[in-house]
Amino acid sequence: MAGYEAAYHELASRNVDILLAGASEIALKFALATAGTRPIVMVAVDYDPLARGYVRSLARPGVNLTGISFQQIELTEKRLQIAREAFPDVQAIAVFWDEISAEQWHAAGNAAPKLGLRLAGVKFREEPYDYERALAQLPPEHRRVLIC
Repeated sequence: MAGYEAAYHELASRNVDILLAGASEIALKFALATAGTRPIVMVAVDYDPLARGYVRSLARPGVNLTGISFQQIELTEKRLQIAREAFPDVQAIAVFWDEISAEQWHAAGNAAPKLGLRLAGVKFREEPYDYERALAQLPPEHRRVLIC
């Protein structure tokens, strides 16, 4: 996080006209903290800026913030449905997630029982992620279908 904070303070000190807050909520938080009245363009991938209170509506944010929001959280249940349909005999699915995608993990956990699925999750903490080790941690029945 210190990298984001330093980067946005550096940009603010250079009097840029617009700040870009890409992908993660952490970037948006630091952009908002340093922007002042500068416009911010966000690319919200793993969080919902409306649900988190950053904007009043997606059509009319009402602040010096605009951009795009990818509905990854809402699509999580759809991904599980597709996996269920593609592999109807599978009852256990693995999910790899990290701090940035935590909301998707929680959404998967809420949707799985409705679809008759059991989830096993592996949280990645430090990059580079060790996928081979993560797969080895999973119970064998969860290794057939992986969502990350």
